[in-house]
Amino acid sequence: LKLIGCENITGAGLDPLRGSTVLEQIDLSTSDNATIANGEALFSPNFPWCFTLAEDSVIPILDSIIAKKDRALRHVQFPLVWRKKKSKQLVEFMESYNVPKRSRVCVQCDDNVVEFALWMNQTKDSSDWGLQQHTCYECTGHICQECEVGFCQDCKKQFCESCCTTKICDMCYSAVCSACEDLEVCEVCDTCFCQDCMPVRLCDCCNQLRCMDCSPHWDCSRCWKSNCDDCADEHNVQWCEV
Repeated sequence: LKLIGCENITGAGLDPLRGSTVLEQIDLSTSDNATIANGEALFSPNFPWCFTLAEDSVIPILDSIIAKKDRALRHVQFPLVWRKKKSKQLVEFMESYNVPKRSRVCVQCDDNVVEFALWMNQTKDSSDWGLQQHTCYECTGHICQECEVGFCQDCKKQFCESCCTTKICDMCYSAVCSACEDLEVCEVCDTCFCQDCMPVRLCDCCNQLRCMDCSPHWDCSRCWKSNCDDCADEHNVQWCEV
């Protein structure tokens, strides 16, 4: 069940799911506009103007689901608004959810049983607080700590390698899934860079993507065309007059 970005609903209509033993995943994520807000804007009366999903309506339903011994629920994604507030009600649910009801086998190595792991991140002051760990968002299979490659820093989700590959920036070590594709790869050294570290530049002459370590690039301040150092020398590039 995915209610991503749904507007003007409180969650009371989810009551038929109470005590469900077949629901495997529920995504209550806010819309993109809600996801990018932070600081004081997050708690302003106008943010998010359409977000009405109530913890008092939804969390008791989730509590009734995880209370079942034969529950199928494997993955829960909370709204950013709830994760920022860290209400007592949400904290208590996470503590109950973190108690394993049965052994969980890693979908990638088969041998490793995922034990003693907190399924919900409860690291104090972490931006990932309230996000589910060790579980693929797509197939809801569990991933042991030896096989996981980390959360995608853009969509805040984790995937197994079968569902969605994840690349890691070689400078800051942040992970980005292939669905977000914010990493660029230098064609010379095969190093991955995120946009915050060192963007790979495309030469308008040779059409190669290279990082500044492998080949410096020069930009024209008027037409904004870019040339790598090699092409600028080889073709005697003439820059626009400023």
